[in-house]
Amino acid sequence: MIDTIGMTDIGNGRPSNQDAYLLRQKEKNGKLYLLAVVCDGMGGLKKGEIASHYIVEVLKQWFDETLFDGLETMGIDMIEQNLIDLIRRINQNLLLMSRRMEETKSMGSTLTLLFVEEHEFFVLNVGDSRTYWFDRDRKFVTTDHTLAELELRAGHLTKEQAKKIREDIF
Repeated sequence: MIDTIGMTDIGNGRPSNQDAYLLRQKEKNGKLYLLAVVCDGMGGLKKGEIASHYIVEVLKQWFDETLFDGLETMGIDMIEQNLIDLIRRINQNLLLMSRRMEETKSMGSTLTLLFVEEHEFFVLNVGDSRTYWFDRDRKFVTTDHTLAELELRAGHLTKEQAKKIREDIF
């Protein structure tokens, strides 16, 4: 088993903590499987904690009740595709929920996910929550999906302009 630890922090100037995380691992047929997820409700939107907790609960259910059915026929690439499809369905459900209920209008969450199968892994992310690979130096594994980051990569903004936009938002 892998030692894991999880915690959240409300951050600076936030009225509530919209974070949710999930750490799950199981050994099956001599292989270790690990799912680690961090979701951060989007602070500028209402009820981000509902979105982040919903995502975590659906992924928990997938790991506990679905993943290990038929696992013998799936490789890590198929597991990755299953998770991508599930995340798309989660997003569609969140959009439907936000349209139907006044208290959840405009809710949203970021997502960063690590899945490990024995000695292989993949990372999925949506939004500006990041996953890092720690070695001797801190290295980015994921990049932000923010408008400022996209404009920076496209060459429409300088690093200073993108930093200013991020500071203004947060």
